[in-house]
Amino acid sequence: MKPPPSNQIGGKGSVRRKIKVVRNRNFIQKKTKEQLRLENVIKRINNYISNIDNEYIQVANVLIEDIISDGFSDLERCDTKSKEIYVEVKKDVNKFMKSKLMNGNKFKEDGYVILIKYFIKECVDCVMDIYDDIENFLEKKKYVEEEVDELEMTDKQCFEILGLDVAVTPTKIDLKRAFKKKSFEYHPDKHPDEIDKYTELYQNISVAYKLILKRYKL
Repeated sequence: MKPPPSNQIGGKGSVRRKIKVVRNRNFIQKKTKEQLRLENVIKRINNYISNIDNEYIQVANVLIEDIISDGFSDLERCDTKSKEIYVEVKKDVNKFMKSKLMNGNKFKEDGYVILIKYFIKECVDCVMDIYDDIENFLEKKKYVEEEVDELEMTDKQCFEILGLDVAVTPTKIDLKRAFKKKSFEYHPDKHPDEIDKYTELYQNISVAYKLILKRYKL
């Protein structure tokens, strides 16, 4: 009778044995066209942000927040994968963006993967349009409005344009809130029938904001 097969290798007395080698193949998921496109958009956005002159950084950041708020304004519960995320976004979308999709004032390049985690595919496609709007805004430097001589706009005029109390010196937070509220209210895109009128008003709001920032060193 033949002895049972052995795993032993070598001659008599050898203790070497065959070792079964298991090779795990690592499959890396291929990125979709949408994912690659968004990554490239975000890279360009971050590059534009890096090159903003210091005097315009605060204005640009506020206006980017305005674009995000406007873009998410019609978000519905069915667009999100959980009720908790829907509530978080509706409560403060910019806070959500900063905690989940940004590092400081730059956007995370893996934004697509993060978005898919929280939103349905159709909603992610719409959010990608928001990134496109931000890129367009930064590429064309829309945060740089025509400068006016400071003497042409008094502090009182600036306060009135921003809806601030002229008797109270605003904090940086107060000024930022007033600017966001007014810029959102008077944005030309919200008044397509009177675009020239509201473009001028919108520019005045931006100039007033920059002048108060500069004059009060906020």
